[in-house]
Amino acid sequence: DPVPDTWLKMLAILRFWASKGVDGFRCDMVFMVPLEFWHWVIPQIKKYYPHIIFIGEIYDVGQYRPFLDYGCFDYLYDKVNLYDTLVGIQTHNWSAARLTGAWQTVDGIGPRMLNFLENHDEVRFGSKAYAGNPTLVLPSLVVSAMINTGPFMLYFGQEIGECATDNEGFAGDNNRTTIFDYWSYSSLRRWCDGGRWGTAALTQQEAWLRALYARVLHLCNSEKAVSQGRFFDLMYVNLHNPDLNPHHIFSFMRQYGDDVLLIAVNFDSVPADIKINIPDSAFDYMEIKEGDYEAEEMLTGMSSCKKLVRGNTFATSVPAYGAVIWKCSVQKLCVSEKSTLSES
Repeated sequence: DPVPDTWLKMLAILRFWASKGVDGFRCDMVFMVPLEFWHWVIPQIKKYYPHIIFIGEIYDVGQYRPFLDYGCFDYLYDKVNLYDTLVGIQTHNWSAARLTGAWQTVDGIGPRMLNFLENHDEVRFGSKAYAGNPTLVLPSLVVSAMINTGPFMLYFGQEIGECATDNEGFAGDNNRTTIFDYWSYSSLRRWCDGGRWGTAALTQQEAWLRALYARVLHLCNSEKAVSQGRFFDLMYVNLHNPDLNPHHIFSFMRQYGDDVLLIAVNFDSVPADIKINIPDSAFDYMEIKEGDYEAEEMLTGMSSCKKLVRGNTFATSVPAYGAVIWKCSVQKLCVSEKSTLSES
């Protein structure tokens, strides 16, 4: 008191764009603006435009909770936590087991994290500065999109594997998509295809990759175990498992109602045959009914009889730089289990 003049000007700008029907605001470097400003301005916009979302760019995990609670943001970019961990695994030989620490850091606020693998500040996933090949994205994609119920962000041609190999304008060859020049990419132009927007002009790899992204992100919305369900990290009982290498493999479960998803990703360049320990606490927490299930691997559509029993391991193969998402449902007991139940 008095309210700073800059605050009033910013409120007017936000109201102007809100009146134009925008969906939301991505707010730059929010921790360099007084927290009190966000606490003051966001409720005033939402009072008249409740559908508008506010997403904050922030680089201090210690400030996550204040900016969500007192600052009134809907979502925060989880850059220095989950994103940087995935980059370390892909490019610096970090252990996949470090992902446990990433979700623990945001435990309780995970649904309000905006997860991503690319944005305008970061190098493209397929660029030489990151993975070097956009087709290696599946383990990072599955973890980032499915580790919590929060949203996942796609960036400007990511799903067709844009690698930013152009040496464009002021940006130069920096493995990023320029935000300083009027520029377009051949991949995007071919996808647009003169306004027809289809895969006809895409390369075989681009079309395959787009279908892969579509499959994973469709599961995020269609499977309530992912969009609304509970999460259980399986790594603490598998760190010393001789049938699973925690340096390359990360495994977790999602559950909603009668559906249980067992997810495993492989960051290694060779396929892995693994046996995953499932602790009693997972059965108790997720109220899993023990038995033999007719399980479906959601990425390939393959079916197999899988046993979910205390003291048993869950066996599966995971492709190189791949993932498996096994869905086990009470409604799909194996024939032998159905017979046993009917006789009893």
